[in-house]
Amino acid sequence: MSPVIDFYHEAVEPAFAELANLRNKKRKIKHFLRKHDLPEDVRRSLIKKMDRLERMIQTAGAPYRKKRCYYARLDHEIKKSVTTYVDGISKDTLTAIEKLDIKEFNKSRKVNGMFSTFARGKLQRKLMEALNQKGCDFFEVEPDFTSQVCPVCSNLNAENRHSKGFCCTSCGYHDDADHVGAVNIRHYLNEYLLKYGGHIGDGIRPSERRKGYATKMISLALEECKKLGMDKVLLVCDKDNIGSVKSIINNGGVLENEVLKEGKLIQRYWIML
Repeated sequence: MSPVIDFYHEAVEPAFAELANLRNKKRKIKHFLRKHDLPEDVRRSLIKKMDRLERMIQTAGAPYRKKRCYYARLDHEIKKSVTTYVDGISKDTLTAIEKLDIKEFNKSRKVNGMFSTFARGKLQRKLMEALNQKGCDFFEVEPDFTSQVCPVCSNLNAENRHSKGFCCTSCGYHDDADHVGAVNIRHYLNEYLLKYGGHIGDGIRPSERRKGYATKMISLALEECKKLGMDKVLLVCDKDNIGSVKSIINNGGVLENEVLKEGKLIQRYWIML
């Protein structure tokens, strides 16, 4: 998803900013003509300039083409993420969907609301459709106070949370509240996951990358795979994702082959347990 967001910031936003700049220039000239009594030659010159700006505005198709490209990329990333998730779960899996807004804090409240409703709504709708088609149950979870709820006994208490630590006042469960990543283990692989997904999927918060967390998470996941009776594990990543490649190799990953997926090279590694 990160390349799609980068494309929006690096291509779409500047294109619309340039379009807005042309409109502002035209508006200023129009205002200047209305407020000042100018010689006829100066007035004609400014009117010609305003006409040129109008033609440039009318023929400026790049911002809208880039916006359509952004929407297409976003749809593709959402479809890929949803497909990978749904293909990796069984029909008796219950999926919890948390109602979280996606915000960019350098935007206004109005723009944040538009981004949040659009992106979250598309992702949630596609996920629900895919889960319904597969016959899997799901439910939505309100995010309010979830950081204060014990995952073991469901005790809700503000005292459970202490800065970056969590300690339940009821059952004594304790954990680090400031999680930096997540790892998933797929017990079985269908044809798609065997080629593109693998047994283990992990993700690290961008601010915590390049600190060795991925290597440690994969190591812990491999221990769980042993407990499940697995004798070898498949891990898959993009060839240009150097961080993921290193974390897999650090855990004994041996490259089997590379496959092409949608123009990208995917590397498939096996780890013997």
